[in-house]
Amino acid sequence: GFVAAVEQRVQQGIPIIGEQLSLVDGSTLERDYLPIDSAGRHAGHLWVYRDITQHIAERQMLTDQNRSLAELAALKNEFVARVSHELRTPLTSVVSFAEMLKDPTIGSLTEDQASYLEIIDRNSLRLLRLIEDLLRAGERSGNRAEQDASRLGAHLVRGERDRGQRRCRKLAPRFRQQ
Repeated sequence: GFVAAVEQRVQQGIPIIGEQLSLVDGSTLERDYLPIDSAGRHAGHLWVYRDITQHIAERQMLTDQNRSLAELAALKNEFVARVSHELRTPLTSVVSFAEMLKDPTIGSLTEDQASYLEIIDRNSLRLLRLIEDLLRAGERSGNRAEQDASRLGAHLVRGERDRGQRRCRKLAPRFRQQ
């Protein structure tokens, strides 16, 4: 036990710094040992004990908090990427169809239809700007994964827009008055 370990250290005569000892009551001590020699003769021993129980508990608490913050950051990144994708994909199709319906080669719109189309266009573009703001805020956080998700989202939206425009060209005549 404890006494045998002390005797072993004394016999070895090797200085020890920062050795940790766990006690039966759950506390932890840190000890230093220094053999003292004077004029070539053994003169004694210096033992220093410090209670580091609180320090260890605080270190564990900080480790746990850091782990929780990392998990929270990962959840935030996932949320931003998901919101971007879930909102942008259908909204990009709406914007694409609205742009296609404005094309005079497809046909003319009534005054009411043009008014409705402007409302759709204005509000969908406003939502796209809000999504872009959300992504920019995520990028400013400095998280690399979030920036990659933003770039991927922009790439996916461009693909959805192009696909939506092709579909709109096929479907737009159905929405025009003859």
